[in-house]
Amino acid sequence: MDSVLEDALSIIKEYYTGAQIENFKIIGSGFGSIIIESNDGIIFRIAKNLETAKQYIMECKVLPQIINYLDMNIPKPIWHIYNNTSAPYGIMAYRKLKGNSIDPITFKKMNQVNKSVIAKEVANFISLIHQVPYKNFDNIPIIKNDKKALIVLRENTFEILKRKLTDYEIRKMEDWWEKILSDDNFYYYKPTLCHGDAWYENILVDDNYSHVVGVIDFSNMMIGDPAVDLAPQLYLGKEFYDATLQQYTKVFDDDKTMNQRIKRHQELREVSGLQYIISNNQSYEYEDAISKIRNRIITN
Repeated sequence: MDSVLEDALSIIKEYYTGAQIENFKIIGSGFGSIIIESNDGIIFRIAKNLETAKQYIMECKVLPQIINYLDMNIPKPIWHIYNNTSAPYGIMAYRKLKGNSIDPITFKKMNQVNKSVIAKEVANFISLIHQVPYKNFDNIPIIKNDKKALIVLRENTFEILKRKLTDYEIRKMEDWWEKILSDDNFYYYKPTLCHGDAWYENILVDDNYSHVVGVIDFSNMMIGDPAVDLAPQLYLGKEFYDATLQQYTKVFDDDKTMNQRIKRHQELREVSGLQYIISNNQSYEYEDAISKIRNRIITN
């Protein structure tokens, strides 16, 4: 058993005695979290690093405050601990929401009516969270499309890419960096409260794939460019993305550079993913991250 998970189970048994975790199951494991479900339907998210643990603190403070603004089921935190000295650095718990994460393979087989409905409902959720008066809330980080931050991102990922890519691919990456750094439109937008990671794994649908019934994982919630939440919709195909954007622009129709910024944010998701892997010494993830960069940036 993973040592972080083993330690987390000991803490849960000691400090959250109401949960039945004798036959828990692991339902997810990502860069920052291990996610388990107890016998009685309690979800425990376990932070592998300090950054993720701090995000849990934000979620536990902010989610109860924004829930009334959203016409959607979202997690309601019921228990949380934080420890900045050793893993697990934090654990948060909430009762499991009904629904299933969108599976891209199943999604491709769906009828067009259901796809259109889901696209509209995803867009409605995004437009609602973008209308939340974020100035009323503390603890939400402000993340800007910042040229200096992008230069740091390029520097932090350059050595790994130089070792893994061909000379031709390196030149393509350098051309891409020059374009994004000189793209003045990327740095001007009206900030909103953003989910921060609104891709298909965090969107819950019913068993028939006919409606969105919930949204999870608000760890990357931020005040920033609204294009951040629309960029992940491209992972379900251009048709789904177009339908989502069309519905979204019924509410926000004055952003003339949205499409351009969305494309940039999708590309940056892959480079930022590589930076996260580097900073957390997850070398086993290098090949997958670099493959995504090839597909989204170099050969696109």
